[in-house]
Amino acid sequence: MAELTGEWSCTVKDSADNAVLLPAPIEWEIVKSLDSPAHSFEGIFPCAHACGDLRSVEVKIGGRTLFSGRLDEAAVTEDADGRRLKLIARSIGAVLLDNEALPQTYTTGLSLTELFDEHIRPYGFSTLITDFDVFFNQYQILKGTSEWEALSNFFRNGSQGIARIDDAGQVVCKMNPGEGSFHRISNRDAGAQRYTCLKITDNRYSPITRFVIRDDDGAYSYAYNNPETSALGLVRKRYLIPSVEYTLTPTGGQIDAMLRIRRSMLGKRVVTVTCPGLLDIAVCDTASVSGGYETFEGLLVHQVRHRLASSGASTELTLVDRDYL
Repeated sequence: MAELTGEWSCTVKDSADNAVLLPAPIEWEIVKSLDSPAHSFEGIFPCAHACGDLRSVEVKIGGRTLFSGRLDEAAVTEDADGRRLKLIARSIGAVLLDNEALPQTYTTGLSLTELFDEHIRPYGFSTLITDFDVFFNQYQILKGTSEWEALSNFFRNGSQGIARIDDAGQVVCKMNPGEGSFHRISNRDAGAQRYTCLKITDNRYSPITRFVIRDDDGAYSYAYNNPETSALGLVRKRYLIPSVEYTLTPTGGQIDAMLRIRRSMLGKRVVTVTCPGLLDIAVCDTASVSGGYETFEGLLVHQVRHRLASSGASTELTLVDRDYL
């Protein structure tokens, strides 16, 4: 597996758009995840001068941009170890999380493209890439829904697909996120990427086994059961008031319930693996992991965490089962 190599640089800009190249960091971390449109950066640097009103940060390795975003927090600390500058930032997708969508109910029809133009494009996003222009006759945006949730929920409910923002700042809505590059991780197989830590978590609290669904008359008259209930050996029931887009048919709420159950199953088995070095691996890539007792094939890279600390550079991957996207 290839590593990110080359000169490391971190540039910050202030309110007057003046750029400052920061010194080598004490530690830093960049996190990219499928379930958030905003990548995150956190870094600690030696601080020899006043910082001013910092607004943005860009991190590059070998000329390649690894992170670019707006600062959420800049803090200077002085103690026995000296003065340090801590930066916390998120990529441009954060603006869609930080802004609430207008609560409303669309009753005359709404397409994905129309929703993008109304809720996403005003924040500077110009490109929507999709293989299915989802359409609902009715769609409701509840109070407290972010602009991003308005779009991602719409696409998920209409196509069972995933909405995300890629590294180029494009909004990508695909029914299948694709398999990306393939990575084999093992301490035993020849030619595989080695790991320093492997954790396999069985989250038995995650799956929902049954939704009892309210009908148009207000009665909880029908249900949807998790197809894997018997194998799970669990009983975890919930009551569901379906989203408005599913209320046009008598049992439309079963689709809503099915999507929620699949989402609950996505967190059932989580494989977390830490590898030495800064690996060139992306969210939505595919990984095979072979440990001492089990081998997991075709896992989805759900989160990538690049980290540099006193112990050295590392890449932590969170891997989940593609079948439950």
